[in-house]
Amino acid sequence: MELETLDTIKDIGPTDASRSTGQPCVLIVEDNYLLASTLVDVLAELGYAPVDCEGSYRGAMAAAETATYELAVVDLNLNGESALPVLDKLIQRSIPYILATADKRGEVPAIYTSAPFISKPYSAEQLRQAIIECTSGSV
Repeated sequence: MELETLDTIKDIGPTDASRSTGQPCVLIVEDNYLLASTLVDVLAELGYAPVDCEGSYRGAMAAAETATYELAVVDLNLNGESALPVLDKLIQRSIPYILATADKRGEVPAIYTSAPFISKPYSAEQLRQAIIECTSGSV
C-alpha cells in the first residue's frame, strides 16, 4: 500500500467561516501526512486553529500567494521539490515563517536564516519556542 502524502488528500484547511473567528491561522507546508496531522494538533493546543496544510509545492505556493496567515511552518523539501520559492512569497507578503526541516541549518541559503529553525524530529516545546521567536509574542 502506498503512503499517502498531503497532495493526494483533500485540503483540510479552514473555510472562510472558520477564518472569521478571529483565531490566528497557520500555514503548514509539509509533505509527510502524519507529521502534518501532528502539527495540526500541536498548533491547536497552542491556540493556532484553524490551520491550512499543503503537502506539495504547487499547493503551498498557491496558498502563500492568496491566503492570509499569521504564521507558516515550512519544510524545505516537498517530495523532492524545494520550498524556497514559497519562502520568497511569504517574505514578499510579510508572513513570518519557521523552518521545520531535516536539512542542516548550514545548507539553508543565508537570506532565509534569520527565521527560527527547528530540526526534524522536533518536540512540541521546540515548536512553541520557535513560534514565540517568530511572532515575538507568547504562546
